[in-house]
Amino acid sequence: MTELFFTVINLSIQAGWLVLAIVLLRLLLRRVPRWIFVLLWGMVGLRLAVPFSVESAWSLIPSAETISPSVLHMDVPQIRTGLPIVNQTVNPVIGEALAPAVGASANPVQVLTAVLSWIWMAGTLGMLLYLGISWGKLSHRLRTAVRLQDSVYQSEQVRSPFVFGFLHPRIILPFSLSERDRPFVIAHEESHIRRGDPWIKMAAFLLLSVYWFHPLIWLAYFLLCRDIELACDERVIRGLDREGRAGYSQALLSCGAVHRGNPVCPVAFGEFSVRKRVEAVLRYRKPLLWVTALAVVAVAFTAVCFLTTPQIRPTMEWAQNLSADDIVSAELIVMPQATEKQYRVFDEREFAGIAALINGSHGRYVAEPENLAGGSILFHITTSDGTEHTVSNMGNTYLYIDGDTFSADYGWLSSWDAPYGEGNAPLPEQTHGYIF
Repeated sequence: MTELFFTVINLSIQAGWLVLAIVLLRLLLRRVPRWIFVLLWGMVGLRLAVPFSVESAWSLIPSAETISPSVLHMDVPQIRTGLPIVNQTVNPVIGEALAPAVGASANPVQVLTAVLSWIWMAGTLGMLLYLGISWGKLSHRLRTAVRLQDSVYQSEQVRSPFVFGFLHPRIILPFSLSERDRPFVIAHEESHIRRGDPWIKMAAFLLLSVYWFHPLIWLAYFLLCRDIELACDERVIRGLDREGRAGYSQALLSCGAVHRGNPVCPVAFGEFSVRKRVEAVLRYRKPLLWVTALAVVAVAFTAVCFLTTPQIRPTMEWAQNLSADDIVSAELIVMPQATEKQYRVFDEREFAGIAALINGSHGRYVAEPENLAGGSILFHITTSDGTEHTVSNMGNTYLYIDGDTFSADYGWLSSWDAPYGEGNAPLPEQTHGYIF
């Protein structure tokens, strides 16, 4: 269950970036059809439901795996958010609080992860139990519903219209609904059925049950439900004249005055801010073609940038997952430096610190790096499988790992200087073929 928990956490972090992007688009693209935003929220659902992604050079997700399962076995636990300033702030705190004590029988990270995994599972089961109980109660209340026409029913047990069911959805109307409002309400609910909105909202609630711990997922669920209603309003009023829109607005006001939200009722006529929906109905204008085209481009751009993850080269993956137990020997070469401070051989007690530093590796791959005149801090590491690796800080600008160059954060690279800016011996004649 621990690996599943890590997968859920990492997917929720990736989806969080997508949610923020969509919220920004909602602020910028106020005039686009609301079905565009329902489509965007569908991307969030896709990101949460699919445990893998395509790597892309266009990805704006900072990190594909913020918390790796390997953290359970690290001597100094670390996360990799892809944001250097966050890593530098959070990781020292995590390392100090959760580093295993010498001789301790239990790793604090493993214990904490196990506890959090069970809390997450309990929360998910609680959400699903609430869903089942609420659905059962509502179904029981609707047993006395009376058919009005086709799939339209009336019930004295409800106060607001809604669609109930999936394979054979029924439109449920309260007896108090006036005949004047009834045609508008039925048109609205039939539009929900044609669009498959009951399925969409139920799927969204199931995902919310898994990711209940993430506030941005709650925000996404709330905004999805709102956009579903607004999109449905737009679809219905497209065929109405000015008088018809006024009647539709009056129906909204009548139903909204008595509505009480039910999270397991997939789509209800009077849901959410009635005032905002009435305002949207009254000021509705058919969207211009270029506005819709721009919105479609925005959807495509969002998908490319936020449904994909950054490309991870094997060298970077090795560096981020290096463990002190993997290291057999480690040497330091610093240039330029005074002759007696150019070289150092580490003992195994220092391997944990070196591994922790290299685990923080990050940056975009640079195919053609510039030639730099600055100095370098270079680690030559031999691992337990006999492989030799080179990790180097090139002038606080580039991170070099086994032939690959990355553009890393200056603040992180410059932090190498204090612990590893000088050796304790002259450079030996044999230096693994390095040229300085």
